[in-house]
Amino acid sequence: MQKGCFFVAPAPLEEREPVGLVPRRAACLALVLACLHPSPLLAQEAPRITQIDISGHRQVEEGAIRLRLKTRVGDPFSVEGIREDVEALFKMGFFDNVEVDAAPFAGGLRLTYRVIEKPTVRQVRIEGNEAIKEDVIREKLDLAPGVVFSPQAVAKNAEKVRAFYEEEGYYQAEVTGSHQIITDREVDVVFRIREGEVFRIREVRIEGNQGLSARQVKKVMTTQARFLWWFPPGILKKEDLAQDVERIKALYLDHGYLQIRVGEPQVLRDDVNHRLEVVIQVQEGPQYQVGEVRVTGVTVFPPEEILKNLRIAQAKVFSR
Repeated sequence: MQKGCFFVAPAPLEEREPVGLVPRRAACLALVLACLHPSPLLAQEAPRITQIDISGHRQVEEGAIRLRLKTRVGDPFSVEGIREDVEALFKMGFFDNVEVDAAPFAGGLRLTYRVIEKPTVRQVRIEGNEAIKEDVIREKLDLAPGVVFSPQAVAKNAEKVRAFYEEEGYYQAEVTGSHQIITDREVDVVFRIREGEVFRIREVRIEGNQGLSARQVKKVMTTQARFLWWFPPGILKKEDLAQDVERIKALYLDHGYLQIRVGEPQVLRDDVNHRLEVVIQVQEGPQYQVGEVRVTGVTVFPPEEILKNLRIAQAKVFSR
């Protein structure tokens, strides 16, 4: 009497998760004991797959699982093909374990892919926030009740929240993500936040400038140091700082410095006094003046008439 084949496939090492949910099985794809009775079929031509079943799925649609399988009804049986199927299913990110059972059926083999889904998120809690409202933080998350739980997603979202706090001036903010197992099918995700103190800009320093004063340069910038307790706020915004670099370039170009170079701003942090110092290096290069203005190729009006109406003149500083 022929017996069925039973395959056990774990997740690849990079897909494995911490102990605490559903334990994975063996360390490699394995053929366990008597498969199709002492192998006359294996010694001959490989049997054909006559049926493929999917079981164990709850949230993931069967059609989505089948789309990942390369093995099709009518294909010859292949251990390597099944291995590739299992790896493809794990890459979906929805399963803690995948098992494949092969049994005689209708003159060939019936394959049954048994999946164990990862638990879903029951709720997401945010703790420790005071300066920033909870609903604002939730807007930064892509974790919500009902989604498939993934430790990698929790870590990714914790970093997103920390980066958001940094954008708001909280450079020492700490955000940790954890989960609590509620049932074998549900977990709660918790983000714990230590905000720390807000950092404010103490000084904006321009270095390397000679033709234009630091005051002229800083006047076109959005990033400003905090002088009074209420204005300006002195919060460093990376987007504003990037735009300030372009504003400084435009200022210099308007003053005839066609070779202006503005370095990447440096942000120096004082962790004791919770202050920031922004340093911007400029290389002005020479200042260009208008040498000669000529009008050519016109026939309707005399060149002198056109030159009278131009704002550009010789010996003046070139400006865009």
